Amino acid sequence: METRAEWRAPVLDVARQRLATRYGQQKRSLLLAESFLALAYVVAWQLALSYGHFRINSAGGVIVLFLLLVLIFEGLSFPMAFLGFQLSRGYGLSVQSMRGWLVDQVKALGLALLFGGGLVELAYFFMRLEPALWWLLLAAVVFVFTVALANLAPVLIAPLFYTFTPLEDAHLKGQLLALAARAGTHVRGVFTMQLSDKTTEANAAVMGWGNTRRIVIGDTLVGNFPADETEAVLAHELGHHVHHDIWKSLLLETAVTVLTFWIVAQLYGLAAVVGWVPPLPDAAGMPLLALLLGALSAVFAPLTRGFSRHIEHQADVYALRLASNPAAFTGSMIRLANQNLAEVDPPRWVEVLLYDHPAIGRRIRLFQPT
Repeated sequence: METRAEWRAPVLDVARQRLATRYGQQKRSLLLAESFLALAYVVAWQLALSYGHFRINSAGGVIVLFLLLVLIFEGLSFPMAFLGFQLSRGYGLSVQSMRGWLVDQVKALGLALLFGGGLVELAYFFMRLEPALWWLLLAAVVFVFTVALANLAPVLIAPLFYTFTPLEDAHLKGQLLALAARAGTHVRGVFTMQLSDKTTEANAAVMGWGNTRRIVIGDTLVGNFPADETEAVLAHELGHHVHHDIWKSLLLETAVTVLTFWIVAQLYGLAAVVGWVPPLPDAAGMPLLALLLGALSAVFAPLTRGFSRHIEHQADVYALRLASNPAAFTGSMIRLANQNLAEVDPPRWVEVLLYDHPAIGRRIRLFQPT
């Protein structure tokens, strides 16, 4: 194991920054194209259902329509998803095989159908049960589901996509557990996540909460970062738990969800009054519900992402205080920028609209070693 002194101080790679800028632009173009496709798709579906005077009032009809909407769109958008996969491979970020990528796509689709189908069925059940307050009942279910998922994801969901093994480096493990102890955070262990099977990007996290909270380090980070920089990355993640950011974020997301569902209910009601869609609980208006949810999610995204950037900044400040070598925080950010092909200083509108972390340049400048 190399000591801290044997690692060179990282320097921002200008050539990779040029690649990062081009990669970011291409990803945003792809995202815009996917958004236009989704918009045209749901509008086309709603026009077809409305002009065809379809009526869908059974639970079976609801799930069939949901499956058709998701599966057909999955087929139409597959070329764009494949292009995104090829784009990451072309820039050297993805090392996953085509077969492995397809398997992950199928797993993600299965989870979307399982959880999404369940929520859609509940939504229409609530519409029949309590027409005036279905949106509030659904928001309550989403809250409970989100809390449960935050606890269970590390043991039920994440292992579907990644292999986790106990961290073998005893020295680094002890250093990270000592860091967690200084933060007053109890964890169930330190694990390595096999990111290198799929990507060259580095990452680390403190996953779960309560009895499932654990430190997780990507093997792409363990092999490429000195111990003090790895510690600095984890100090940031521990900051979220010390500041109770999971609950803060959850409360904000719940408030936004309640407001979103209420607005959707009002707007859908107006559309039904003028005859554009059948009144609820008829599911023939499902595409319009999806369109309204998507539009409002986009409207509120700058608010939720702005709050996320705020708590990420606070976690950065905490990391500077907690880490045994605060200067290593800057080094870790530079290495992440180089390794993950991250734009250091993207256009401000990109950061405001799309980033849930501060631009990495801001994070690097947060602490400059003297």
